[in-house]
Amino acid sequence: MSRQKQKELARRRRNDKFRRRRAKRTYILWAWSGSGFKSREDFMEWAEKIATKTGDIRKVCSCSMCGNPRRYYGDKTKHEILFEEEYREALKDVTG
Repeated sequence: MSRQKQKELARRRRNDKFRRRRAKRTYILWAWSGSGFKSREDFMEWAEKIATKTGDIRKVCSCSMCGNPRRYYGDKTKHEILFEEEYREALKDVTG
């Protein structure tokens, strides 16, 4: 088997694993009993479909609790904070 095929199979396996985890996480977060599904199997089928569409995304949704804090609260990343500190120190050195 060629190296390219091995990489492709490994990537496919990894994506399937993430999709299964995503479906399980979706099932855990939204209990199927109160969601209008007739059986657990129906819910898991739906969760699997959702997981396939959003398999690369680690967050369940994009609300203010699950989503990007910079978007909702204006928080800064670690790199932005470090840059500002370095900038302030450089300004102190220049201005005296």
